Amino acid sequence: MIFKISDDRDLIINGDDFEMTRGLEETSQCVRAALWAWKGEAAFDLAHGTDYLSILEKNVPDTLVMAVIQEGITQERVNILDMNVNRNGRKVTVNYTAESSNGILESEVSI
Repeated sequence: MIFKISDDRDLIINGDDFEMTRGLEETSQCVRAALWAWKGEAAFDLAHGTDYLSILEKNVPDTLVMAVIQEGITQERVNILDMNVNRNGRKVTVNYTAESSNGILESEVSI
């Protein structure tokens, strides 16, 4: 069980208590956090996050973008069953279906 985080990346507080999450929702939140974080950004775990530096250049092939996003997702111990990455200018939207120990996860993350 971990603290619940909103899509705006804020801790969610209900009254005087922090909301908590577990199970499939926790797994989904952990994947979102891995995609939101830049690899090497967290001093406590330099391997956590996604290697965006390798895909910041112009005309980066879709295969490289997919590989970087896949690496970000799978660090949370999920098996990707299906993934679609849509690039629109500087915005990237990732839709994926993954299998975890908590069940099947379907999610969309905007980066």
